[in-house]
Amino acid sequence: ARGTRILTPRAGAFASWVGLGLILLAMATYTGSTPFPSFTAALPVVGTLVVIAAGMPPQWWGAGRLYALRPIQFLGDVSYGTYLWHWPLIVILPFARSAPNGILVSLAILFGSIALGWLSKTLVEDPFRTRSRIARARSRWTFASVAASMLAIALVTAPLATHVIRAPAVAAENPPACFGANAMVDSGCGPVDQVPLVAALSTFSADVAAPEFLQCELSTNNDAFQRCDFGDADAPGPHIALLGDSHATRMAEPLRDLVAEKNGRLSTFLLSGCASMTRETTGSAWGFDPEYAEKCRSVSAEMIDQIAKDTSIDVVVMTNRTRLYVTTEASYHPLTADMVAATVREFEDAGKRVIVLRDPPERYAVPPKGGESAADCLARAKSPSDCALPRATAQFADPMREGGTTAGAEVVSLEDLFCDDTRCLSRIGGVVVYSDDNHMTRSYALSLTDELRRRLSL
Repeated sequence: ARGTRILTPRAGAFASWVGLGLILLAMATYTGSTPFPSFTAALPVVGTLVVIAAGMPPQWWGAGRLYALRPIQFLGDVSYGTYLWHWPLIVILPFARSAPNGILVSLAILFGSIALGWLSKTLVEDPFRTRSRIARARSRWTFASVAASMLAIALVTAPLATHVIRAPAVAAENPPACFGANAMVDSGCGPVDQVPLVAALSTFSADVAAPEFLQCELSTNNDAFQRCDFGDADAPGPHIALLGDSHATRMAEPLRDLVAEKNGRLSTFLLSGCASMTRETTGSAWGFDPEYAEKCRSVSAEMIDQIAKDTSIDVVVMTNRTRLYVTTEASYHPLTADMVAATVREFEDAGKRVIVLRDPPERYAVPPKGGESAADCLARAKSPSDCALPRATAQFADPMREGGTTAGAEVVSLEDLFCDDTRCLSRIGGVVVYSDDNHMTRSYALSLTDELRRRLSL
């Protein structure tokens, strides 16, 4: 504040409020759907630069009087330590509690981070800066000490930074006995969650859909979709269209394999984070963002149009992460049975057979943001049963089932391949079912192939 001024006192007083306003605007308007890091980071960054440039203007109406308040000064003093402490708490607490951070836990993290920031400043930063031997040493020795410390940290952390978790090798063509979902239909397999794992537990977090299918799935924020076609254009067998979100992506490979058996082809229409089942506006259980919802609606309409107008498509398979798009909060614009029924009828009117593939259970009855992954839960659990969801809890008013049934579509459920009589499991037949808290692992998806062949009758 006492250095060379960049702005005149009056300009600085005005700029001090402008900068603060930009920061507060970002705090008030940015949501979970705001791209970040992205160009959106410019708003709070520019606001911070303006506040720094404004300094502490002497005008009574400037924000300098606000900055001079002791609580604000205190927060500034401990801000760096608070910054360092808050992220480990945000990451570790949901894992330790096996539950997402709610409002009370988030407030505890906020005040706990400030307290830890003050302690680390008082006990570590200040003594090191003012009373340590390094602080009294010549600058070249200070530089050498800091450089040596950085080198030591780099050497210690390099193995962690370069370590890559690889997905398990999937034995799809010649799977071991009781592999994955096969254990659910083979009474000789015994307790399905006790079958030895086919690979190290940690590898299942990387067991996602194959790249050729993942690249076909675009985010709703892209405001576009990418149709992918698998199989020869002149293949004489059935032409199947798969419509849905990222949960549909996990079904693409086993469907592609089944279609190939019939000398047919598969076309995918995949939009991540969007119900994709209707021309109408929908949100999710996490809220409603009008701009995001409009992108979802418009791209979904384009996908539905293309499927309906493509006369070569014989069968449409519709599936998505239905639980995410269902809520009792009407202002969030949930997916409804009427919406699904209207789309089913549109496809049927175009002469297509429609299959509604119900979404199987997830790890949580209500989708949380950043829920604990199945592998993480199983790693700390005493028994796989500790990571199971009561089957009764997994039930919900499913608009896909109701809408499909109303419109005369074939409605297919796979729930019995994920749940026994009382529990929906995270580990089945030596395979972890989910790569996170809701997406099927590639291993488990491929283990569904035999049952999909029988139930879909493509």
